[in-house]
Amino acid sequence: MNNLADIAPNPEMLMFGDEAAKNDCTLARSMGYSPRGTRCVQSGCFIRGTRWSILPIPILDGIVIHDIVHGLVTNQRFLQFLWELVVSQTVSVCDA
Repeated sequence: MNNLADIAPNPEMLMFGDEAAKNDCTLARSMGYSPRGTRCVQSGCFIRGTRWSILPIPILDGIVIHDIVHGLVTNQRFLQFLWELVVSQTVSVCDA
């Protein structure tokens, strides 16, 4: 924490990256309840859903930059997101 305070003395200088994902099976339950002595049965059709990945960059004021990607986020795609959106956005703000 002390090293971070030396590098970025103003908390508004900090940005954090995260990844979240959503698909059609996200809300599907893997466990359930049933009366004692009966088997728990869940009926539903199998859905092979489309996966979406969300790359947000939150700061103190909220999310400033985000990208929604169809499918998985690979290392190469994440670096592309950083260079094309995050770095270009921060450079344009610093120049202003």
